[in-house]
Amino acid sequence: MTMKNTTSTQTATRWAGFSRNRIGALAVMAVIFIILALLPTLLPGSYWITRISEYMRYGILTISWVLFSGPTGYMSLATAAFYGLGFYMAAILNGPLPFAAVIVISGLFAFVVAAAIGALTLRLRGVYFCIFTFAVVLLINNVVLEAERLITHTRGRFVQTESVSTAFYAMLIVFVLTVAAAMYIRRSRYGLALQSIGEYEEAAAHSGINTRPGAVNSWLLNDVLRDEWGFQGAVVTDYREVEYLVNNHQVSATNIDAAADALNAGTDIISEDRGVAQWVTAAVQAGKLKMAVLDRAVQRGVLLKLKLGLMDPPDKNPYAHIPATIVGSKEHIDLALQMAREGIVLLKNDEAPRG
Repeated sequence: MTMKNTTSTQTATRWAGFSRNRIGALAVMAVIFIILALLPTLLPGSYWITRISEYMRYGILTISWVLFSGPTGYMSLATAAFYGLGFYMAAILNGPLPFAAVIVISGLFAFVVAAAIGALTLRLRGVYFCIFTFAVVLLINNVVLEAERLITHTRGRFVQTESVSTAFYAMLIVFVLTVAAAMYIRRSRYGLALQSIGEYEEAAAHSGINTRPGAVNSWLLNDVLRDEWGFQGAVVTDYREVEYLVNNHQVSATNIDAAADALNAGTDIISEDRGVAQWVTAAVQAGKLKMAVLDRAVQRGVLLKLKLGLMDPPDKNPYAHIPATIVGSKEHIDLALQMAREGIVLLKNDEAPRG
C-alpha cells in the first residue's frame, strides 16, 4: 500500500495525534463530567441523584464489557463476577474502614482476581472462552454463598450505607477512571493486542502483530496514520489490491465487499484497471458503503490531484516534464540500495524454544 502525503513533511509528535475531532470529544466529556460533579448542588432531593448514580453504574459495566469483547469479538460473562466481588468486598469492609479506603481496596481486590482468572482464560478460544467465563460467574457465586453459610451463618450482607452525595461522587470517580482507562487501553499496545485477536487470532497468538491488510485496517489508517501521526493526505492501495483482499488475504467475500471494506476503513484511491466503478456503485446500492464515505474519499483524491498539478495545463505542471527514462535510473537504484542497507533490522530472540 502506497501513502502519498500532500502536505509538507512535519515532525511527528504525540501532540499531532490530537485531531480536532478528538479534542472536541475530550472537551465534550470534560463538560459532561463537570456537569455531573455539580448535580448534587443543583438538583433538589435525592431521587435523580440516585438514578444518575445507577446510570453511571451501568455505564461502568458496559464500558468494561465492551473494552474487551468489542475488539476481540469474544463473549465474556465474567465482568459481572468481578463487579460483584468488588461490591461484596466493599460490604465486608465498609464500617471498619473509611469509605475512601473501602473503594480503593475493593477495586484492587476485583482487579487482582480478574487478572488471575484472565491469565488462564485468555488461553482459551472460541466457544470454550464463553463457557469458561460463564462457569467463573457460577463458581464465584456459589463459593461466596457457601462461605457465608458456613462462616457467618447468613445469606447476604447488610451494607452500611453512605449519604446519597457520597455514593454519587464515589460512583462518578469510578466512572471517570473507567472512561480514562478505556481510552488509554484502546490506544496502547494492549488495545492493539485485543484488536489483533479479533482480526486474526492465529497470527496474534504467535507474534502479537496486527496482521489485518493495510488497505482495510481501520486502526492503522485512522487511529495511527491520521490521528496519531497527523497525516492529511490520500491513501492509495497497491495495484489490484481489491482482488488480493478476496483471493489472497481472504478477508472480503467479493470484490464489491473488498471495495466497500477498503473505503470504509479509510482508503481513498483504489488502484485497479477494471471494475472499480461498478464495484463501488454496487456497494453503495447494497448499503455497504455510505455516500458520505465515498464523498470523503473523492475529496481527498481530488485534493491530491490538485496538489500534484494533474488538473493544470501540461506547461504549468512541473511533473509533466519528468522523462520516463528516470525510472530505474542509476541514481534511484543507488538510493534504493542505501535505503535497504540502512533499513535492515537484526532480530535476536533468546527466549525462543530450542531443540
